[in-house]
Amino acid sequence: MANKVKTKIKKTKCGLLGNNIRQYLIQKKMTQQQLAERIGTNRAHISRIINNRCPSLSVAIAMKISLVLEVPMDNLFIIQC
Repeated sequence: MANKVKTKIKKTKCGLLGNNIRQYLIQKKMTQQQLAERIGTNRAHISRIINNRCPSLSVAIAMKISLVLEVPMDNLFIIQC
């Protein structure tokens, strides 16, 4: 009979602490509305993301923002684990 090895996985709570989107919008001379149109969402959604009022941010939206602003995702978003 094979020995069963039990492994405990420690759950960590990771979260989005903030972002630098506003600064990159200013550098690119782009409005929230323009960003929203380019990634296929609305200005209110972009505003919620910028002001950390978005309960969850999809990877797809984060990637689109990163591509449009031409900034690596790890420079845009501040994540703590």
